[in-house]
Amino acid sequence: MSDLFQFNFPKIKTPPDHSEFQQALKIIDESDEMMAELTDDPPNRKFDEEAMDLIHALETYFRMKDRVYVEELRNQTIKKNDDRGYYGV
Repeated sequence: MSDLFQFNFPKIKTPPDHSEFQQALKIIDESDEMMAELTDDPPNRKFDEEAMDLIHALETYFRMKDRVYVEELRNQTIKKNDDRGYYGV
C-alpha cells in the first residue's frame, strides 16, 4: 500500500524478558485506566491522556514483532476496512 508503518512514540525501556503476553496485559491495564476516566462531560483531558497511553502500549506491542510483519498486518487491516466501506471518499 502506501507509506511504511511509523511509530508515534519513543521506544520504552522494557526488561529483556518482557513478553508479548505481558505487554498484552499492559494494553488491557491501559484500556481499563482509560475507561475509568470516561464521563458524560467531554472534553475530558484525563480520558484523552489515557487513550494516548493505550496507543503507546499498543505501539510497544507491535515493536516486539517483526517490522515486515507489522507492515503487512497494517496493509491487510487497511484493505479489510476499505472493503467494508469504513473510510471516507
